[in-house]
Amino acid sequence: MTENIYPTYYELSKSAPLLARKAIIRAYEERRNISEVARMFQTTRKTVRKVLRRWKERGEEGLKDLSRRPKRSPRRTSAVVEALIVAERKKTGYGRDRIVRILQERGVEVKPSAVRYVLRRYKLSIKYKRSRYRHRNRFYDFESLYPLQHFQVDLKEVYDATTLSEETLRWAKKLNIPPYQWTAIEVKTRLRFISYSYEKTFTNGLMFMLMLIYFLRSFGIEHQITLQTDNGEEFGGKVRVPEQEGLCPT
Repeated sequence: MTENIYPTYYELSKSAPLLARKAIIRAYEERRNISEVARMFQTTRKTVRKVLRRWKERGEEGLKDLSRRPKRSPRRTSAVVEALIVAERKKTGYGRDRIVRILQERGVEVKPSAVRYVLRRYKLSIKYKRSRYRHRNRFYDFESLYPLQHFQVDLKEVYDATTLSEETLRWAKKLNIPPYQWTAIEVKTRLRFISYSYEKTFTNGLMFMLMLIYFLRSFGIEHQITLQTDNGEEFGGKVRVPEQEGLCPT
């Protein structure tokens, strides 16, 4: 029994599929026997017939790889919703979750996974850059801090037009939701204390910090408590008045 000197069809198709199919066509033109060609390339007669049929129907064009895309995709996101996702991404630069929330407020039901696939397909995904420095000096010495000892205090406007839609802002004002949020974050445990107010004043800022301290003391917290702020006006920071229309800084 002579050894087969021809490479198998499987080996050829992995590296050069078009060349593998052309080799089958050439071998068949020489021998005119499907079974013999199948033995030469160690494949099935069904595969040889399939290559011959595609060659007879479409010529060399039929020997190229066909698309593996399914003929029907009933669960695929519609073209209209895809256009809305792409437009919202280009307009606002928002990520997946915010785009989902905005579209749902407009009455368009879409899943976060669908938004992610659409952004990836249109090459609009957010690319995160890796930091050049793996180890950075930490601002706090967490090992030496007690829990509930050091807090970062900040103020945020709830009615933020850059993060909330117009409809959400309209409903928030209609429900008379307080527009200012006071937040104190404990740096060691990341525990948050939140309060709301209708005015952005130093009095409200002072009351929030005093309420936080009294609340902690009521549970037996006796060590020193540090509240770090950004030195804004609402936390007692100084405001410089510019010289304008006869006004002078004091």
